[in-house]
Amino acid sequence: MSASASEAPWLPTERPTVCPYHPPEELARIREEEPLSRIRYAGDHLGWLVTSHSLAREVLADTRFSSRSELLRSPVPGVPVPDNPPSAPPGFMINFDPPEHTRYRRKLVGEFTVRRMRQLTERIEEITAECLDAMERQGSPVDLVRMFARPIPGLVISEPPRVR
Repeated sequence: MSASASEAPWLPTERPTVCPYHPPEELARIREEEPLSRIRYAGDHLGWLVTSHSLAREVLADTRFSSRSELLRSPVPGVPVPDNPPSAPPGFMINFDPPEHTRYRRKLVGEFTVRRMRQLTERIEEITAECLDAMERQGSPVDLVRMFARPIPGLVISEPPRVR
């Protein structure tokens, strides 16, 4: 691990002038030398920078790190995040930590079997086609998240079992 919290470096955000989509050059050095490092970022918050896939998987499975939305802070300057984001609404388990997350997950795990997903294939295709048709009817420009990525999972999860 790199610096202590009091001497943690700032998250590099200076992008090369060649292409605004290239990551800051300093990130390449950090990725090679310290794939897990303590950093300071916008709003003078302390956080962790994880730059390797295997370490990211470890962090996501480590209960010392939280998924709670009220702890969310944006590491990117200029991206608005409220000082006190609201906690997740009831049942929105993606932002829960164990044991709450575990309790909800146990109740739902039986609904996501391979057999159940195969049963839903035709309906998922119908829902997807309906969303694409709605986007086409609206015309350009289209907010892909609002009209496609967000509604499909909710509609699929809410789909009642079909009796055949």
